[in-house]
Amino acid sequence: KGFLEIIKQAKDLDEAMELAAYAGEATDILIDEVNSHKDLLAAENENLKLNLSSFSARDLIVKLVNLYLREDTILSAININCFEDVMITSDIILVRRIVNNMLKNAVEASGGDSISIGLVKKENFAEFWVHNKQFIGRDARLQIFKRSYSSKGNGRGIGTYSMKLLGEQYLGGYVYFTSEKDTGTTFTFGVPINQPVK
Repeated sequence: KGFLEIIKQAKDLDEAMELAAYAGEATDILIDEVNSHKDLLAAENENLKLNLSSFSARDLIVKLVNLYLREDTILSAININCFEDVMITSDIILVRRIVNNMLKNAVEASGGDSISIGLVKKENFAEFWVHNKQFIGRDARLQIFKRSYSSKGNGRGIGTYSMKLLGEQYLGGYVYFTSEKDTGTTFTFGVPINQPVK
């Protein structure tokens, strides 16, 4: 709504078009948030249907990182470590949502420190990982995948829960994290390269 109000006051067509593009991106993000909640409810009720397609894992990472780098509020450097590409047949919306949650959590926890995101092929899985330099304490580690647990306040906390639910129960993969005081925290999501048909 704020973008639309600003567009009304644009001085010329070029400025209005640029603002309209930002408004479109903001709308896409909002729609994705609404859809993620709908998908989560469907998953919990065992009604979520997968929409399979083939896509490049590296392209998915690069596009997500580019979206973050365009935001003025992101102070952390994001390093991409993809030494090989993997073509995946899976539900790209769900895969992107899980990787995005990992990246979003790392950005929010980073305190401005750099973040790394990468990809490796492990047997029949494409393994996405995101690392930041922050340590997660024991109490938080024990609750991190619980529904509605968040270190960021009320009304948060479905991101890590949905990663586990969607990544493991629906996509047949695995989601876990490690956190050490000396090295920081790494979240890992492995997804089958060829999604088995259920």
